[in-house]
Amino acid sequence: MLLRLLQSGELGSGPGASIEELSVLAKKDPRKIMISELKLKRKLESLESAIQNGKPKSRQPQKRKSKSLAVQEEVQMCQWPAKSEQDGSFQRQFVQCDNCDLWYHFGCAGFSEGDPRLEEPDSVFICPPCWYARTKTCARPNCSFTKLGTDSEEFVIERLVGRKTIGEARHLFLVKWEGYPIAQASWIPDGNISGVSRVFDRFVADATTEGINLNLKGVVLLEEARDGGVEYLDSEVQCFIFLCMHLTKIETQPVLVIT
Repeated sequence: MLLRLLQSGELGSGPGASIEELSVLAKKDPRKIMISELKLKRKLESLESAIQNGKPKSRQPQKRKSKSLAVQEEVQMCQWPAKSEQDGSFQRQFVQCDNCDLWYHFGCAGFSEGDPRLEEPDSVFICPPCWYARTKTCARPNCSFTKLGTDSEEFVIERLVGRKTIGEARHLFLVKWEGYPIAQASWIPDGNISGVSRVFDRFVADATTEGINLNLKGVVLLEEARDGGVEYLDSEVQCFIFLCMHLTKIETQPVLVIT
């Protein structure tokens, strides 16, 4: 029956019927699955042959890390207390996190018998994942180091790997972002990197180590940037940035996060 349906084109586009359609048919009426394994194998071979003989392959969707997977990785990265080697009724009791309301065994949360936290009525328990999340986010309401992006993701400066002189006393710095390859480094105005003298000091030290004279005007690239194929700014981009910094007098807020 299934073979006749395939030949008559009742399933999808005939010989191009998908395996999903075959599965749906099998669930609706198992009696229709009268095709042998050999015929099914031939069916699969014909589909593969059709794909290889000119039909474009469907574009594989880009794998994106799910939110749940990201949470799991974050939970694994935080510092957990050592698990209790004992397995008694005490270790199996539960304590609730006062921040996320999740429950943890005493033995998993690092509680031992006689722990003073269990005796204090006003004691607060914050689980390790919540502590880890707190260390990555600034809780100040008027924090000037605004986050870049829309997914609460902070872009962190790893180091400065280049400098470009703009005008008499202004510069653009080539920023290598933590967790990103050198090819994705960005030219950022110096006014957007205020209050982070440590990265400037490191840039000067790195340039000195490589024998680079920072008193020269123009473009200065550290070895990592040169080896990574970083390109100089073209004249149009330089002109645009110069106008933003000197003519329109736009006050830029520092937007970079340093750790």
